Amino acid sequence: MNGALAKKKKKKEELYTKVADYFEGVVSAECQHLSSKNGYILLKDYLKRFDNFTAATAKIKNIFAYMQRYWIPQQVTNGTDSNVRPIFELSLVKWRDKAYTPMKSKLLEALMDLVTGERDGEKVNKTLLSNMVQQYIKIGVPPAENPVVFYKKEFQDTFIKTTREYYQKESDAFIQSNSVSAYMQKGEERIMMEEALAQTYLHPSTKLELVKACEDVLIERHNQTLQDEFQKMLRDDKAEDMRRFYYLLSRIDNGLTRSAETLKQYLSAVGSGIVKDYSEKLKKKEMI
Repeated sequence: MNGALAKKKKKKEELYTKVADYFEGVVSAECQHLSSKNGYILLKDYLKRFDNFTAATAKIKNIFAYMQRYWIPQQVTNGTDSNVRPIFELSLVKWRDKAYTPMKSKLLEALMDLVTGERDGEKVNKTLLSNMVQQYIKIGVPPAENPVVFYKKEFQDTFIKTTREYYQKESDAFIQSNSVSAYMQKGEERIMMEEALAQTYLHPSTKLELVKACEDVLIERHNQTLQDEFQKMLRDDKAEDMRRFYYLLSRIDNGLTRSAETLKQYLSAVGSGIVKDYSEKLKKKEMI
């Protein structure tokens, strides 16, 4: 009896190994097809092949329903083999190891070019960005830390770094050759654009860090210049500029503290001027 059970167990292990080898062979072939491609073409073809692969392996999972329902959970629960995992998860690991990992630098570069193109005003397919984000989450299965940590490490960290560099360069150049009023309009537009990007195409965990990066570079970095212009806005009664000033400075820590003091000094000066003018008018009347 024990011999029969051992034989059955061995057959199940062999079957699982054959499935794993099959997945690896398919993925290696897909990687070979993708290896010569770059940029937008690479992203598009990579995602198409990934979608086709996962659709097929989801069906294969159903073929091995008995193994999926009984044998695999037993191996996982008993800790018999740490390499055994659900069939679909196995396919994702094979894709990550044999297709994604060899090309991850090229894929990330293509993604950053896509984002930069969008920021430069080019018409780009942002659905590719969204689909790649979902792909990072999908393949972030064990032994990766967890899907979100994998996504942050593989995409988000570089994305935030690139965002800071892009807006640092753009904001420095723009504010040197344009008015503060025009800069504030540009800054407002950029922040709203990035918030929409995060809301629509990125993982929810990215929004906070993305907005913080934009606020640091677009507002905090040029805080002094904005503050220096504030009194002029008050003097010239530039309502729209003051609205934008408040919108921007209220987003950073203590952003309005200095402007409140500037406003206080301005109102004090205006009040003193009114009192002085009124006093002079009274003196003239008394002399008459």
